[in-house]
Amino acid sequence: MYSPPTDPAKTVRMMAAHQRARNALGVRLADRGKWGWHGRSLSNRVEHPGHGPCWLRIVEEIPERAGATPQWSGTELTVRRFREVLRPGVIAIHDIHERHWSYRAELMTFVDEPMLSQTPQLTEELELSRLWWARTRANLYHVSQEHTDRTAVRASWIERVVPEMTGYPAPYVTHWTCAHGDFHPANVTAEATILDWEGWGMAPYGWDAALFYAYSQTAPATAAVVYRELSTWLAHESGQVAILIACASLLQSTARGDYPELEPHLRRLAQHAAAALAEAEKNTRPRLARS
Repeated sequence: MYSPPTDPAKTVRMMAAHQRARNALGVRLADRGKWGWHGRSLSNRVEHPGHGPCWLRIVEEIPERAGATPQWSGTELTVRRFREVLRPGVIAIHDIHERHWSYRAELMTFVDEPMLSQTPQLTEELELSRLWWARTRANLYHVSQEHTDRTAVRASWIERVVPEMTGYPAPYVTHWTCAHGDFHPANVTAEATILDWEGWGMAPYGWDAALFYAYSQTAPATAAVVYRELSTWLAHESGQVAILIACASLLQSTARGDYPELEPHLRRLAQHAAAALAEAEKNTRPRLARS
């Protein structure tokens, strides 16, 4: 759970929009609100007369961008996609359009399962069962098989941010697949259900595994298990590419003040990934024939 928006006016707007959405969808509040990253979303457990406990989440956008960004439609599209993935069901979508702001309200099934972590950064070691890992590998596989024109990670962003944040050249991505896009310990439950589907789309191969691995660096024993259990995506050149890019992404966040304890771990991980990629490039260069 994150803090409310830094702008008090946005807090008031979001809470009012949440109330309007509850009225429109016929649900009543069941707990205190939970804010998303930098106050982007506001969510609550609610009670629906027909569906029982549900989860209501709203996001705010300027009218010109409402419907035009991948994040606006991400959750709604999971109704027709990812049927084999453990995720919340979508019950209803309700849009509110005002003069200066638009809101999307998403009413979903309530997932009564504890999160692996209260924050994306893993600060405590985890003991995850074989079943959890099997479910997670299956989830990531099924997500990666989806064909889409949605984008979770942009090539132009990679080219700019990797050298800026890590000091290493941006790797060339040869293999792109569909990804959840924000796969971290605060978005996965103890039963391997994946939450928060707003940003799914195409990303470098292994992106979800690499992001989870990078966020786990402050729990080194768990990080080692993550690398072993998700080696299908991590233990090769494409995996090192994804790890380096994931480090750049999180270092961009630490530069903004998020997860300061994670920074030195990310620096070391980026160095290791860059060295592995340099070695792989050296080994693939054609060698001159000896005379």
